[in-house]
Amino acid sequence: MVEATGGSWLLGIDGKRETHDADITNPMNAVFYLTNFNRVQRDRVGAFAQFTRQMAGWIFEAGVRYNHVSMDAGEVGGNLALPPGHKQQGRLDMLADAFNAAERDKTDNQWSAIFKASNELGGNSQLNLGVGRKVRLPSYQERYLWLPLTATAGLADGWNYIGDIGLEPETSLEVTAGIDFSGERFRLTPEVFWRDVDDFIQGTPSTNETANRYSLMATGRLALQYGNVDAELYGFDLGYEWRIAEPLVLRGTLSYVRGKRTDAPDNLYRIAPLTSFVELIYQARRYFLAVESLAASRQDDVAAYNAERPTSGWGIVNLRGAYELNGTFTLGAGVENLFDKVYQDHLGGYNRVRESDIAVGDRINGMGRSMYLRLNVRW
Repeated sequence: MVEATGGSWLLGIDGKRETHDADITNPMNAVFYLTNFNRVQRDRVGAFAQFTRQMAGWIFEAGVRYNHVSMDAGEVGGNLALPPGHKQQGRLDMLADAFNAAERDKTDNQWSAIFKASNELGGNSQLNLGVGRKVRLPSYQERYLWLPLTATAGLADGWNYIGDIGLEPETSLEVTAGIDFSGERFRLTPEVFWRDVDDFIQGTPSTNETANRYSLMATGRLALQYGNVDAELYGFDLGYEWRIAEPLVLRGTLSYVRGKRTDAPDNLYRIAPLTSFVELIYQARRYFLAVESLAASRQDDVAAYNAERPTSGWGIVNLRGAYELNGTFTLGAGVENLFDKVYQDHLGGYNRVRESDIAVGDRINGMGRSMYLRLNVRW
């Protein structure tokens, strides 16, 4: 932090070096192997500057970041331990040869920036405005997944994906506006946002015939390939707190986001529905008790490209509390999903395990009733 006339500067440099290797083997067959990721590197070096200044009742904050990112991957291959001349092995070899012959060394230079302004509207409220530009580079899976697989870093939709070495970085422009309002016993913090994203990275139907034939034989489904599309997201967040009485506080959040493609009539994948969190807390000097309500509405604005399924609305109740034994030890306990509600969180995944209580392809249920007891130690 550097103090300057009229404001202050925060300057810095940082970096990150990543190396990823992943092989797939079969303990029942020593011949079988897949070189999934081989010597994948993703190195980033960055510099940033941030300036903060107060002027004419406003607080201004501006920042910029530059990143230089380089990525590369080694050669791949595999043996499916199939009879000689099997078509599936031939498809694997064709995909590996194409990947190994491609120019896998990629370099990106990117910049991001923010500008925020806050102003006291009166004794109890503050206006907050913001605009920002953000860039996200493809992950190593999105670029270097050469064989149709479900190694998707958490997508959990049951589809086989392949990468695209030539993916462009995501570039988003976001605008926000909100008000912080504080009274003697309550506080409200509503905020709305809109984000336009160029080259949003998501699965798209693959046009690679070899990959499609491989995936179709392996899973009965065609492959999806990471690609660039255009998208927008908008919504709001609302935080609130009400001090009902000295030991009793009600607080919570309400959030909504809408995500859709702007270059095709489809929705974005795994977008949370309208979600509410409410907590009633009794806070004493050495202990607290809390009742929580977590709820979500139905979500039927789903992505067609991967056959995303709608989810019904749901709500659960949690209980928790803690008692401070002394200055060092605090004992806590709680019950989550008190009424053992069966529900499916829209951000959860799909079951891919055969011979399970949940059919393959069905959504995984949320956690049932659970209880915990914990001891926190502070020194």
